[in-house]
Parts: sequence; structure tokens; C-alpha cells
Amino acid sequence: MSRARSILGICFLLCVAGVSAPQRRTDPLTQAEIDQLRDTAVEPELRMKLYVQFARARLVSVEQMRSDPKVTDRPQQTHTC
Repeated sequence: MSRARSILGICFLLCVAGVSAPQRRTDPLTQAEIDQLRDTAVEPELRMKLYVQFARARLVSVEQMRSDPKVTDRPQQTHTC
């Protein structure tokens, strides 16, 4: 009887963990950036230039946010940049 309860308890915990486990991940690229990458699908050099351009734009936005004294929630803002 005790063994059946422990197995039932473990199953319950696994079910609860399975329900809360799937978290939504957001795509780091915007739809416009995805479209630009699709347009250059066969040209790897142009795709790499686009990736560098996107990364630089994000770095600039993070630096602007860090230097702005009006920003109140820096961790959240940094995450969304």
C-alpha cells in the first residue's frame, strides 16, 4: 500500500511538473529581420552581414538604455532589447 502511494505521488509530481514545464520562448529576431534573412537564403556572406548588423543594433540599444537615467527597470529592459 505504501509503495502504491509513493508511485502515485511521483506520478502526480511528474504530471504537475509537465504542465508547468513548457515555457514560451520568443524569437530573438523580428519579423522584418526574418524576412531579410529569407531574402538572402542562398547567399551566406550577405546573411552573415545581416546577423552582424542585427547584433550591432541590439548592442547600440542596450548601450542607450544603460546610459539613460530615466530607465527604472534595467534588468527587464535589458532582456527585451
